[in-house]
Amino acid sequence: MEKLDTMDKQTNDETRTADDQVADLLRHARRRAPAPQAARERAFAKLHGHWSARQQQKRRRRAVLGMALAASTVLAVGMAFFATDSSLLPAAVAVAELQRTSGNGIQVIGADGQVSPAANAELLLGQTLRTRAGSRAALAWNSGGSLRMDEATEIELIAADRVRLVSGTVYFDSEPAVADNGIALAFSIETPFGLATHVGTQFQTRLHNDRLTLSVREGEVAVAAAGQRVLLPAGDEVDFDRSGVSAERKIQTWDERWQWVQAIAPAFAAEGNSVQALLNWIARETGYVVSYRDNATAEFVSRVIVHGLDKLSPMSALQSIPYVADLQYELHDGVIVVSLLDLPR
Repeated sequence: MEKLDTMDKQTNDETRTADDQVADLLRHARRRAPAPQAARERAFAKLHGHWSARQQQKRRRRAVLGMALAASTVLAVGMAFFATDSSLLPAAVAVAELQRTSGNGIQVIGADGQVSPAANAELLLGQTLRTRAGSRAALAWNSGGSLRMDEATEIELIAADRVRLVSGTVYFDSEPAVADNGIALAFSIETPFGLATHVGTQFQTRLHNDRLTLSVREGEVAVAAAGQRVLLPAGDEVDFDRSGVSAERKIQTWDERWQWVQAIAPAFAAEGNSVQALLNWIARETGYVVSYRDNATAEFVSRVIVHGLDKLSPMSALQSIPYVADLQYELHDGVIVVSLLDLPR
C-alpha cells in the first residue's frame, strides 16, 4: 500500500480484514461497459474487408506487372500535365494533429521523401512520423481518439482510419472516438504480423523483429493475423508471429508496461473542472480504479472545483489533490481510495 507522507490514515473498523475492506471499495468502483455487439460486428467486418482486399491485390499483381511499361508512360505524361497547372493537384488531406511531444529529433517524412522536424501541428495522409530515442509524441486523430508513440517508433499515415506500424510501440485510446450518433469510430493499426482494430478500447501494439505483442488495457481488440480472426478482451497480452498466436499472458491495467503512456498524455484542462472529473482522467491514464470511501466523499468531489493543477502528469495531479482540496487517498492493488481529510476540530 502506498500513501502520501502528509496523510494521517484512520480506520473506523479495525475488526474487519483488509480483504473485506477492499471488496467494499471495489463495489463502488466503476468500469466502462463492454462494447456492444454491433461494434464487434463492425470491427470484424472491417477485418474481413481488409483480408479480401489483400487477396484481390495479390491476384491483380501479375496483371499489373504486365502493364507496368504502359502505365509508366501514362504516368509520366500525367505528371507533366499536372506540373503545368498546380490547381489540378489533389489537396492534402489532414488526418491528425500533433498534440504533444517530448524530447528532440521527432521527424515528419513527406510522401515525396522530404524529411523535416515535426514542427507543424497538422499531419497529412501519406506522411510518416518518426520518434527517436528519448522522444515521444501524442496525436489527436481527426476522426476521434488519442494515438501515442513511444521512443524509437515509426508510423505511416496510410488512411483516415489507419496507420501502419513500421517499428516501435504505439498506444491507442478510443474513448474520444465517437461519432455524432454515439457509435465508436473504427481505427486500425497495420503491422507485418496482422491488423488490429479497436472495439471501444485502450490497447498497445509493440513491434519486435520476429513478433508483434498486443496488449489490451480496456475493452476489446479484433485481430486478423495469419488467416485467423481473434477477439482479445481487456487484460490479455498476446504475441503474434508469422504463424499466428505464439504466446498468451495476462496484464494488469496499472502494469509498468503502460507507464510510458502517462509520460506523453495530453494535458488535462483541470482549471474550472470538478475534482471528480480530474480523478476520472487520472484513472483513465493510469489504469487505476477510483473508489470513494463513502457517499459524503463522492458528493464532495463532484462539487469542488479545481484550481492550479493544469499541465500536470496524471500521477503528479493525483499527488497534488490533497493540497487543493480537503481529501486524502491511498493506492491499493490498482484502486485509488479517496476519502475526506480528517481535520482537527
